[in-house]
Amino acid sequence: MVDSALIKSQKLEKLQQLQQQHLFSNYRLKWRQSHLFVSLKKCAQSSLQPTIESEQWLVECLKHSSARLVRLDPNLGEDRIDLWATACFEAKMPVFIHRLPFACKMKSSSPRLQLIYRFIDLIAAALLLLALSPVILILVSIIRLDSPEPLLLWQLGVSQQGKLFRVFKFRTKGGIADNPRIPYLWHWMCKYILNELPQLLNVLRGEISLIGPRSCSLSLLLKNKL
Repeated sequence: MVDSALIKSQKLEKLQQLQQQHLFSNYRLKWRQSHLFVSLKKCAQSSLQPTIESEQWLVECLKHSSARLVRLDPNLGEDRIDLWATACFEAKMPVFIHRLPFACKMKSSSPRLQLIYRFIDLIAAALLLLALSPVILILVSIIRLDSPEPLLLWQLGVSQQGKLFRVFKFRTKGGIADNPRIPYLWHWMCKYILNELPQLLNVLRGEISLIGPRSCSLSLLLKNKL
């Protein structure tokens, strides 16, 4: 018990060192049981310019902490939430929006109905992936021929419980400027929502529902909060 308390104290001390760094001096960190609450100080600066080194350092701090999940104040703003959420994803730590604004909360279904929705989502997403696999392979080939940049882009989504997750999309920005067909293909993909096919993976992971209550994007949540 003594060793465990000492280890936890040392890990908490490492996290508290975040506040002594220039980049993280604007944050207020609170520790409650195994939850880390992150909010913004009243006198915090509005600008935020994280570096790659600081982001990696934050990831390492989270990996070596005894926190089981992180809760972020929605008043942090989109840029700061994105920074912490990305670090939590890299550290494989669940991250939530703390106290969802009332206007952003979604109606929850009964546990029985949620189970039915989940079963239908799994079947529908698996069938759609199987049926659309030729289309997906063609799109992957087109994107790869255009540019070696990553195939997928992502934005932050928020579940009913306030959990943050990555919403995947195909990249729709071309890298070949002298090929007039490429911009047309990007427009065609967006017009028929083909760039959102990777979101079927989010459905399989239980982050998005095809028929049940929908999640929302972080941008929309923060917009409705204001």
